[in-house]
Amino acid sequence: DMLSRACSNLGLIYYYDKKNYSRAHELFQQSLKIREAKGYPIPIAHVLVNLANVYSAGGNYEEALQSLRRALQIYASSGAVQGILRVHFHLAEVFFETKQHRQSVMHLEQCLQIAKKHQIENYNEIGTDLMMKNYVALNDFASFLKYFEPYKSAHDSLAESFIQLQAREANIRFRALELEAERERLSAENDEIRKQLEARQYWIAGTTAL
Repeated sequence: DMLSRACSNLGLIYYYDKKNYSRAHELFQQSLKIREAKGYPIPIAHVLVNLANVYSAGGNYEEALQSLRRALQIYASSGAVQGILRVHFHLAEVFFETKQHRQSVMHLEQCLQIAKKHQIENYNEIGTDLMMKNYVALNDFASFLKYFEPYKSAHDSLAESFIQLQAREANIRFRALELEAERERLSAENDEIRKQLEARQYWIAGTTAL
């Protein structure tokens, strides 16, 4: 439905760009009302997640949990993997903020396991990062290390790849400058040769006329 989509998109603008959570909440509620009347399950779940983010931003964690749990039921019954992953991660965030770290860990484990099963990498870094924060809060150093070592290895590999990419880009830019300088030199030489040819042609034309 175009109207519900418009309300949802406007809500996202007010949420992310303007940080106007009350207006975002109003727009998401309008979108939800339309979608519930139409009976669109997945779109309903999408807007429920957006509402949950608004509730979390305002510290209304119980409302956030209610919206997320309802969204999870819809995604699970529809087999919407991306939606399931998204909700598990947001549930983990809410439980982390409310210092319910074991609950947060549980949802992160589910999130990472499902992501691994479906070869979805979006949550690897952010999920691992939040997992480590939970274990720090729990003073569980052994569990922290289990996630830290592969996280550090992946980070170091990424950093090394980034450095190599920067080096290649710098080399390409330097080579481009060299080539541009060579082009300008050749262009100047061509202009000089062209002038000499024109001068010889004038001279030949003049002597022929004689």
